[in-house]
Amino acid sequence: MTSNISGLLARFPRVRALVVGDAMLDVYLRGSSTRICREAPVPIVTVAQREACAGGAGNAAAAVAGLGASVALVSAIGDDAEGTELLAALGSAGVDTDSLLRLAGHRTLAKERVIADDHLLVRFDQGAGVFMRRAHRDRLVAAIERHWEWADVVIISDYGYGVVDQEMIDTLQRLRQRIERPVVVDAPDPRAFKDLRPTIVKPSFAQAAQMLGPLPGWVAGDRVERTRSWSDRLLAATGAQAVAVTLDVEGALLFEPGQEPFRTFARPVPNSHSVGAGDTYVATMAVAAAAGATLPEAAELASMATSIVVESIGTSVCTLAELQRRMVGQLKIISREALANVVADARRAGKTFVFTNGCFDILHPGHVRVITQARAACDRLILGLNSDTSVRRLKGPERPVQDERAQDSWARRLSPAAWEATGLTAECFSLVRMQADAQFAETLAMLADGASRAA
Repeated sequence: MTSNISGLLARFPRVRALVVGDAMLDVYLRGSSTRICREAPVPIVTVAQREACAGGAGNAAAAVAGLGASVALVSAIGDDAEGTELLAALGSAGVDTDSLLRLAGHRTLAKERVIADDHLLVRFDQGAGVFMRRAHRDRLVAAIERHWEWADVVIISDYGYGVVDQEMIDTLQRLRQRIERPVVVDAPDPRAFKDLRPTIVKPSFAQAAQMLGPLPGWVAGDRVERTRSWSDRLLAATGAQAVAVTLDVEGALLFEPGQEPFRTFARPVPNSHSVGAGDTYVATMAVAAAAGATLPEAAELASMATSIVVESIGTSVCTLAELQRRMVGQLKIISREALANVVADARRAGKTFVFTNGCFDILHPGHVRVITQARAACDRLILGLNSDTSVRRLKGPERPVQDERAQDSWARRLSPAAWEATGLTAECFSLVRMQADAQFAETLAMLADGASRAA
């Protein structure tokens, strides 16, 4: 990541984004269930809360606004109660809806979910694809033309419901030939946008696989390596300058011509937490790129923003303040004196903590597994990095492979998004250097009073 991440994030509010695509309404009925219905073996849900928010292209626009950027949405919705509710949700999110076309007699796309005790039970969908008359289509095209010069970046959020058709793609291509703008595409089949030569396209794993046709020999659990091998084919198929393939719990892979694939990581969450995660990823990547980030930097920020929104159930957005706290809160190697304060604060707050240490001159999957398991067992993990003397005594005269300075370097510089994949952030994780056996014993003694310990 860039050393000036604070400066990059500070430029987010200067970005102006245009979002074009299929807007819809997401509704959540939340409650609890303790009984089974007499008429059929189904749960009875006592609804305690109803929440309505923007979905689809509307959620992408809300995600841009949440990051502090200015955003205008070009879409078409129905002139019905759901459309009115969607309009209000977009306005509350800070989205410019002046170019949101309302069609008489058309039902707004809406997805209503019933959630009981954090479990998604059922989803009801309403609405159909958009059918627009010539005059309506002309109004959408005119709105895009009006905003093209104003926008720093354009996001195409195509869910296949008809707002984005070939005429719209031709319009975007014509405008881009006149005034170059970064274009980020999130669509079921990005190949439809090949002539537009998008800056970035973001297919899911399933969408990427479908683009490439039958893939004999694919085995579940092999998605990362399989996707790596698709780099050149995906770039050629989409005509894009970069392809970001999202892999759910396995993170994402970014492909650029002539570059090694760049991977970001994700924290596993239930499927009910992942609604709108793709919209957040696209929005963050687009805003970051427009603010001057390299594409790997933009991918890291997108990964972190997505990890924030999936912490809650339903459709949500990541705010700029939340992203700043996560990304700027870099991990640091602290002194034993500082560790004493960390432990004292954790105890006062009633938090649990685990201490583990190791010879990290060679970082391997076993280390990652131990760190991940230790973090899952506590509120705060304290990781001890064995000194060169300790590593040499335990592992032999040929060790360490990487000395203390090299270990300090990877510990300090490893991206926050990568730490986040194992649940490690500055708020829940401390690094301390174990200089000698005596210090190790002293640290254990300091932690022993009420602490959990992992060997």
